[in-house]
Parts: sequence; structure tokens; C-alpha cells
Amino acid sequence: MPNNYPGLSESVSSAFEAVRRGEPVDLNVFNVRRVPFYHRLGLIVSGSTALTLSAFNVAPSKFVSNFYGPGGLPQDVAAWVRGFRMKIQTGTVLADGTMDTHTPTFQRAADNSAVNTTANIAKFMTENGLVNISFGDRPIVSNAYGIETFPAGHGIDGFGYATSTVAAFEQTGALVSNGSPIEQNMFALAPWAPLLPGKPVTWTVEYQSAPTGATNLDFTLKCVMDCLLISPVNN
Repeated sequence: MPNNYPGLSESVSSAFEAVRRGEPVDLNVFNVRRVPFYHRLGLIVSGSTALTLSAFNVAPSKFVSNFYGPGGLPQDVAAWVRGFRMKIQTGTVLADGTMDTHTPTFQRAADNSAVNTTANIAKFMTENGLVNISFGDRPIVSNAYGIETFPAGHGIDGFGYATSTVAAFEQTGALVSNGSPIEQNMFALAPWAPLLPGKPVTWTVEYQSAPTGATNLDFTLKCVMDCLLISPVNN
């Protein structure tokens, strides 16, 4: 007889436990689906003061967050969280999804300082940051330093910056990534962590000092929870 989880009926609790054990569940009764819950945080570099970013504390909004909201999951809906991912994005304006021309990663011009600044700030943000994650009052990740600890699971792995001079122009390319193109590349949880109804997600990234740079450099920090979501078919 399975333990009943708070916020879950006996039947959903049974299905929730079955998923954890790798056992089949009745798909005519329950939905079991993989959901990468995400929250994309806008960051405007504004100087060298301390900086704290908070994720999964907003109402759902397309292209910003697909999580249920600050109150957590609703009744009879639960998730096994398999792991976490984080990635600095420099190519898109968060507000409207357009291409961000303030943070170029390639430039052909007599002065390529914008590319250099972009690469250095993205590298700083990736290598630093104190991460804490909890579900309700239960700590899941405590004081993990550096978002590079949370690989993104996609993209090209590594950091690169190269410059060549052709006549009066400098050609520069820069790439910052903390991911490799393999699905399992993430901060994996073993065992998986249960995310139950009504348990808010608290996810903070704290920087002792924000990177120094031009105030118009816009970055996005994408935070992802890789989940197996279980619910009744009518939910």
C-alpha cells in the first residue's frame, strides 16, 4: 500500500510511486509526461553592486515561464524532478523575443570591444553565482557555487574568443556555453526529488558583485527543472 502524498489522492499517489519505480501506469486514467519547466530571467548589467536573481516566482507567461506560478502545483498534480539546468542567453531580448543587437557575439568592425565585453560578462555570470533551490521548506540544492555546475544539456561545450585583422577591420567571434549536446547533461538528482501540490519553488542565484559593463547589455538566464509530471487525465 503506497504512502499517500500530501495534496494527492490515493490513486494519484499510487501512480506517482509507480513512475518512480519505473512501473507502468494506466494511461487511460493518468497523464505521465515529460515537462521541462522553465523561467527566463531578464538581467540588465548595471554595475558592480551585489545581485540576486529569483526564478519560478511569477505567473505563467508564454516565452517567460511555463510553470504553474508562485503557489506551486495544483491539487492532484505532482512531478518527479530529475535535474536542473541553467544557461546564459545573449541573443534574444526577453521582453519581445527579438534579436538583441546590444549583445553581439560576432562583429566585423574597427572596434570589437562590444564582443569582448559580451563574452567576458557571460563568462563571469557562468563561472559565478551561488545557487539555492528548495521545494516548500525542503532544501534540494544548497549553496552550489557557479551556474556552470548546472550544464544546459545542449549547445557547444566551452568558451571561445578569437580575433583576426583584415586590412582596417577586426573580425571577432565569441561563444559562451555551459552545455554539451547530450540530453543527460544537467545537474542530475539521484534519487529524484518530489515536487508536490502547493509547494512553492524557491530558486535563487546570488552574485557577490554584478559584472561591470555597459548598462545596455541585456542578458537572459534560463532556469529549467527537468520533470516527469503526473496527473489525472482530466487535469
